[in-house]
Amino acid sequence: MDSVYEVLDLGELACMLTATLCVYHGARRSLENPFDAESADGPVQVTMQMAVLAPLVASLALLVVYFFFEYIQFFYICTCICILGWTLYLLLVPLADRLLPRKAWTAHTVDITLSQIGCGFLAVAALWQWVTTAHWLAQDLLAFSMCVYMLSFVRIPSLKVATMLFVGLLLYDVWWVFFSARVFESNVMVSAASKQATNPVNVISQHLALPTRQLPGLSLPGVLLFPSQRHPGRLSMLGLGDIFLPGLLVALNLRHEMATGRGGLLPHLTASAGTTPAWRSPFRLALGGYVLGLLVAMVMSHYTQHPQPALLYLVPATLLPTLYGASRAGQLADVWNGQSLLLDEDRRTHAATKA
Repeated sequence: MDSVYEVLDLGELACMLTATLCVYHGARRSLENPFDAESADGPVQVTMQMAVLAPLVASLALLVVYFFFEYIQFFYICTCICILGWTLYLLLVPLADRLLPRKAWTAHTVDITLSQIGCGFLAVAALWQWVTTAHWLAQDLLAFSMCVYMLSFVRIPSLKVATMLFVGLLLYDVWWVFFSARVFESNVMVSAASKQATNPVNVISQHLALPTRQLPGLSLPGVLLFPSQRHPGRLSMLGLGDIFLPGLLVALNLRHEMATGRGGLLPHLTASAGTTPAWRSPFRLALGGYVLGLLVAMVMSHYTQHPQPALLYLVPATLLPTLYGASRAGQLADVWNGQSLLLDEDRRTHAATKA
């Protein structure tokens, strides 16, 4: 029997801790802005049609990266650099606002604060560090910020939509990890996730004939990376989809508990005194189930010596506790249809409009 140390690498545990923190913080950030169907600036709400089409769209995107990455890598990595810098900036600004004075300068009718300037410099510095060194820590910071932003910007309106989305992407994950090698020359999922893009600075320097040193290639920023303690030179990896998708359900549970005043983990944020017991809170159960699902996926990867589709473990580990917690609270039908969330979003939007 292997010891716990032999099964659980510190790099994998760091991935699990970072992913859990990302899910928790993303769920908290999802509380900030109500969804307004009439506004184009608010969060994106996943519809049933989107949930049905998600596995097909994800499969097409995966195949494009697998077959045509050599031709699209410059555009792809440059787009990622822009998105990563912007999302890191958006992650840092609310934190900096609490620490720095709110003095603002007006430039062309736009107010610019000290925190915005500081966060802009930090985002550019992190991007430069990643582009010039390809360091895993800089990539993780940027990937973390992108995932938190996505969790705050994309929302699932009901458990019914979440179930359709989860089942479809679970089948997608299992197919491309376990069975794609039987149709294609290699494991498509692993191959796409492990591709490296030519550094765009090298491409521009060569095109302009600039005398600069060669910079390392960049890993695709769709994964968290941590150095393995047992295998020096090797990196433990966790895809952002394995954080983002379960995080959507955790955020749904938190928003529902806020809407009904039944927060078990964050009672100081709830709207009323009546709270669900901590052990019965769907938010807490789903978050704990997410940690357990990640742990099982890592253990199975160790024993099978084969890449595992993490959603195979994360979907039941988060969906089943949510169903159990909602059923025990007598709110399964409400969570399934999202009625309380709809009423709460209407109330908050109306209040914001009046203000």
